[in-house]
Amino acid sequence: MADPTVLNESGLDAASRDYVAWVADALSLQMQTDSGGGIALLPLAPPADNEPPPAAPISLDTTSDLAKLWDLQRQFAGGAIESQASGEPSHVPGIAAVVLEPYKIRDGRVQLAGCTLEPRPFLRISTLGSEIEHHWFGRDGIKIENELLSRLNLDRLDAIPPRLKPGDKATMTAWIDAAASSLGTTQRIGVTVAWSQWVAGKVRIQFDQGAQTSLAFQGWAIEWEKGLLPPPMFKCPITEIESYDLVCTEDGTITAREGVGRCELTEREVLRTELGQCAVSGKNVLNDMLTTCPISHERFLSELAKKCDWCQRLVSPHAMDKNRCQQCSNATQNEALQNIVDKLQSAHPEYQKLSNWQGWVSDELALLIGRHWFSETLLLVSCPDLQIQRIGSRRRFSKAWHFDA
Repeated sequence: MADPTVLNESGLDAASRDYVAWVADALSLQMQTDSGGGIALLPLAPPADNEPPPAAPISLDTTSDLAKLWDLQRQFAGGAIESQASGEPSHVPGIAAVVLEPYKIRDGRVQLAGCTLEPRPFLRISTLGSEIEHHWFGRDGIKIENELLSRLNLDRLDAIPPRLKPGDKATMTAWIDAAASSLGTTQRIGVTVAWSQWVAGKVRIQFDQGAQTSLAFQGWAIEWEKGLLPPPMFKCPITEIESYDLVCTEDGTITAREGVGRCELTEREVLRTELGQCAVSGKNVLNDMLTTCPISHERFLSELAKKCDWCQRLVSPHAMDKNRCQQCSNATQNEALQNIVDKLQSAHPEYQKLSNWQGWVSDELALLIGRHWFSETLLLVSCPDLQIQRIGSRRRFSKAWHFDA
C-alpha cells in the first residue's frame, strides 16, 4: 500500500486536507474551510453572463464525504487528473551536463547525439477505506514498487495541463478498469495519470584525427538528472578495458587511456597489447621487434640475439655459453636422440660407423655428435626429413672444429 492517510471519523485530518487541497488545485477550485473543520470546494471565479450558474459548493465534512471527490473529478477532468513529478526535467541540457560529465577525451570532444525525451504515463488510483491509499500501476497493468516511485519523485506530484487526446479515452478507460479490478470493491476517490520523461540518446565521441564512436544510453530522465544512473563506459574491443578516459592511437584505434603505452625504442604510442618486454634489456617495445629464444622461450629484442657457432641458431644472450648455446654446450644422450640417430643411419648409411652419439633434438632440428676412433663428427639435421644442414669435424683430442660451411 502506498501513501496511506489515516482518517478520523469525526472530521478530516491534516493529511486528508492536503489531498483535498491538491485535488482542488488540479481542478482549479477554491477551497474554503468552515469553523467546524469542514471543507467546501467551489469555482475560483463567478461565471460569465453567457455561462450556466456554477454547481452548488461541494462540502466535505467527514471521511465518507471524500467519496464525492471522484464524482467531482469526473465532472471536471473527464476521469483523470494529469500530473508530473515535482522537479521532472523537461529539457535535454540539464541531462546532458550529467551524462557527459565523467568523460575525458584527449584531443577530441564529446556531445549528445539524437537525444529525445518521451513522456510515459503511470496510473495512480486513490481509494478510501479506513485510510486513503494510493495504488500505482505501469502501462502493463502491473503494480509499481514504492522504491521506483521514490526514485521518480512520484510521491510529490504537480498537476499539469492535459496531454491526453480525446482519442485516448477508450485506452485510458480500459487501463483504469483493468487496474481497478485488482483493488476489489474499495471506494475510488480519484484517478491520476502521472507523466515521467523517458530519455534515450547517444554519447558521440569524436577525435581530432577523425576517429569516432557512439555509446547508447536510456532511462528515466529524472534519474539521470539526479545522478542515479551511470553514463555508459566505452569498452575497448581489443583490451576489454572499460573507461571514461579515452584516447586515440596513431592508427585510429579508440581505447582507454590506461590501455595504451609507448614503445621505448620508436616512441610510438600503441595499445599495451601490442607491446612486450624484452627479457634481456627490460624495455617495453613493439611485439614485432621481439623474437622468441628457441631454448629459453623468452621474448627479447632481435637485435640482441647471439648466434651459436655450432647450430647457427639466434638465441637470447641468457641462453649462450661463450660462443655456443646452452643446448650445444650440454650435449647429452637420451632416447629421443637415439631414435633420430637410428633414422639418420638408415637414411645415410655412411654414418653407421659412428657411435657414442650425443646432442639434442627439437621439433625442427637435431644436433648430433658421433665418434669414430680418433675423430668426432657433428651433424646438424632438419626434422623430420633428415636433411643434413651442416657438417663439422675434429680430431678426438682437438678443441677446434672445422665446418663445411
